[in-house]
Amino acid sequence: MRIEIPAHLIPKLRAMQADWRNNVAKDVGLEDAVLLVIDLFTHTFMTFDGRFLLYDSLEDGPPLETSDPKEAYGAILLGAKRWHAPWLLELLPARPGDAPDCGVCKGKGFISPLKDTQGKPIEFVCHGCGGLGWIPPG
Repeated sequence: MRIEIPAHLIPKLRAMQADWRNNVAKDVGLEDAVLLVIDLFTHTFMTFDGRFLLYDSLEDGPPLETSDPKEAYGAILLGAKRWHAPWLLELLPARPGDAPDCGVCKGKGFISPLKDTQGKPIEFVCHGCGGLGWIPPG
């Protein structure tokens, strides 16, 4: 899975990359990538050529490229939220007029199967649409 990164976003991504939180990218040998998602054991990076790489901190191997668009879309959504970078949402595809709502999340992009200790729903990126809220045609 590869996306095209508009030229006007490159300086913002470079600033994100320079942030101390992204030192983990260099630690795993990714000199030209930004960290979007820190999960329990898996980190998701986006490279400047538009690829998405998954790094399993429990494995002793290099990051692996994902071919699943839903993983990429979810990483963009979570990265925008986590790093307070709403401009990352520009990287998501535009919804075609004939695209139906996702049946799993009912068009919301997130599902809430669990609640925290105060009863507040815990949101997860929808596995049906990758957080888009709609299903791409075809």
